[in-house]
Amino acid sequence: MLQVSLNAQYPDFTLDVSTNIPLNCATAIIGPNGSGKTTLLRGVVGLTPVDGRISIDDSVWLDTASGTCIPVHKRPVGYMSQSPVLLPHLSVRDNLRFADFLARRKDARSDGIPVDVIIDSLNVRDLLDRRPHALSGGEVSRIALAQALMCKPKLLMLDEPLASVDVDRKAEFVPYLKSVLGEHQVPMLFVTHSLSEVAALCERTVVLRNGRVHKEGETTAVLQNLKGTEDVLDEFEAGTILHGKILRHDPVFHLTYLSSCEQELVVPTQDLIDAGEDVRFRVRARDVSLATTRPEEISIRNILKGKVLHIEDRAEAPHCEVQVSCGDEVIRALVTRASVFDLGLNVGSQVFALIKSVTIEY
Repeated sequence: MLQVSLNAQYPDFTLDVSTNIPLNCATAIIGPNGSGKTTLLRGVVGLTPVDGRISIDDSVWLDTASGTCIPVHKRPVGYMSQSPVLLPHLSVRDNLRFADFLARRKDARSDGIPVDVIIDSLNVRDLLDRRPHALSGGEVSRIALAQALMCKPKLLMLDEPLASVDVDRKAEFVPYLKSVLGEHQVPMLFVTHSLSEVAALCERTVVLRNGRVHKEGETTAVLQNLKGTEDVLDEFEAGTILHGKILRHDPVFHLTYLSSCEQELVVPTQDLIDAGEDVRFRVRARDVSLATTRPEEISIRNILKGKVLHIEDRAEAPHCEVQVSCGDEVIRALVTRASVFDLGLNVGSQVFALIKSVTIEY
């Protein structure tokens, strides 16, 4: 368990965070710009001066009251910033060798992940002879992640690691982060603005607002209900995290078929995830339409049969939220109040939830 109780005073900002973070999963740190996400991360790493107490299992890294402060180079953490920098005059191979050299000077333990295993699991062996200028943003991120793993971390700290990576490369990079969690079992603190990344990777989520913990808990529960966080995340970002299993890939049309909601869904291809693997994905409430009869001759691929569980009417707003039970999952739809009236929707009504494949985030 990572136990954190930190305080930092700045002229226009105060960080005051207390939280306990399990070390058996990835935990997302989300919130608006200026909420303290990076300050919290850098405080735990030891890069930013803070007061308070930090402990991980039985090891105390910081205790201002007793004068304890383990220097950053002795804390067993791997840190990856949003703009990773490689030494430009060295090849990828030599950048990794240098990182391994520093890790060995820092910690002589032999229980870390072998270098060859890191290279192969992150699929960077073909990049070893390149210089940094010849790498894409996604490739640089993979090398930076490899460097972070070489320091034998008890905890991996990622500060918006995909901020400078284009959308396609982000989709390619997420499976590598999953391998860190699954194969290497290294827990993460993951700062991001992307709720799709949170849904795909993180079991727990901490929401910061004005330097304090606003909400925290299991990711599905936190993202299902964002009420009271309109100034943290736009209310139209409310959505549903669904669970599924990859069935097959269609290489011709670049689509992936998966089972979820006791039905079959079609999503943009994710051929780096093998058939049979479990996945989590996010459907935004504003991307779900409703119909009372199954549409025909329509471009939308995902038409899920369900039943209305709840209608949250907002008399002061043009829209309302409809919760639909589809198999063993509940999907949220944000539709106009006029549509609810015209369709005659009530609790118990049979409906079809329509979800465009290209809007599904995972």
